[in-house]
This record gives sequence, structure tokens and C-alpha cells, in this order.
Amino acid sequence: MRYELRAVWSLILGIVSILLIWPIGILLGPATVVLATWSLLRIGRSKGALTGSRLSVAGLVMGAVVSGFYWLAIVAEAFSLLLTGSLMPVPP
Repeated sequence: MRYELRAVWSLILGIVSILLIWPIGILLGPATVVLATWSLLRIGRSKGALTGSRLSVAGLVMGAVVSGFYWLAIVAEAFSLLLTGSLMPVPP
């Protein structure tokens, strides 16, 4: 039994996407979700030859949290634009 390499990378990308949530988290969050899902599929198809499903799930959760924060921000901006006619002000 060996670890699925994509599972390890999904965990690493999940941690990095949380640590760097503003500059590049918008790209790493969805990439982590895709990579973790891909690794879970490969682990499931390997019939016990590959391990690392817990790493994949952890990466999937972190990527989903980061992606969720960005979707929440986009929805909030859209509501602000619809209700007030302008985007939310940014503090100086």
C-alpha cells in the first residue's frame, strides 16, 4: 500500500490556499477541490492498492472552505450592487 501522490498534493494545496487566502486562494481553492476529488476517485478504483483518502478529504474540505468564502464575497458584492447601486466600499 502506498499513498496516492495527488492526495498528498491536495492536502498541501489546501493548507497553502488557507494561508494565502487573499492573493492566490481564489485559484488554489477550486484547484484543491478538483485535485482532491480526482485523488479520491483513484483511491476508490485502486481496490486497496492506494491509500490517502483522509488526506484527500482534508484537502477537499480546506479547498471548499476557501472557495465558499470567495463565493460568499461575490454574492455579497452582487447584493450590494443590486440594493444600493454600488459595490461595497473598501476601507483605506
